[in-house]
Amino acid sequence: MFQNTLSIRHYSPTLKQHSHDYHQLVFPLRGSLDINTNRHQGFVEIGQCLIIKTNEIHGFKAHENARFIVADLHSLPLPLMEATSAVFTISKPLLAFLNFVDIQLEHQVDTEIEKSSVCLFENLLAQQVCHKTYDKRIEKVIQFINQDIALEHHLDDLSKIAYLSLTQFKKVFKENTQMTVQGYITSLRMEKAKSLLVHSDMPVQLVGEKVGYQNASAFSRKFKDYFGQSPKTLSKII
Repeated sequence: MFQNTLSIRHYSPTLKQHSHDYHQLVFPLRGSLDINTNRHQGFVEIGQCLIIKTNEIHGFKAHENARFIVADLHSLPLPLMEATSAVFTISKPLLAFLNFVDIQLEHQVDTEIEKSSVCLFENLLAQQVCHKTYDKRIEKVIQFINQDIALEHHLDDLSKIAYLSLTQFKKVFKENTQMTVQGYITSLRMEKAKSLLVHSDMPVQLVGEKVGYQNASAFSRKFKDYFGQSPKTLSKII
């Protein structure tokens, strides 16, 4: 009986081509994968996932020092099955978990931990949103924003990172994310603030500071506008 598995893989720098009767997801952890399928030609980078569906012929190669976590799966969550792009950006929790899996699999053979890891992986995978991979210029900006969402990110500075004029940058960013730059930053800040309020005993004012609001009242107003309830109300409920 087929069982879902996670494994560490290295690939040859010589192009190889094959297919298999199960789905496969490839996650670069060190280096990148040069892949050629009928849905994607090019590189898959760290922080991304490549979807290879059952019986899909694919050619691939990578530097011998590159390292990947590969999931062999009998089925895929519906969003991944219906995804129009073969490559998507994964969440930070999933990337962190895959790095743990990498260390654990190399450390020892433990059947129970491996079963639990696959189960948790499946749960994290089901939460992934398969947006089409962003324009590399916008991807670079998003990575910069995510390094510290509490910083005051100025549009002029971000457009320079993307090597675009301000007008072009705002247009391309919205085309890629369906959000304005400020709307995107606000969503990151609010989701992190909610997580801190739910999962820690951090005071509301400090939570606000952690996500870029030095004024507690301004943070509370923005939070209520976004979630429909004040941060103090949420923290009391929890």
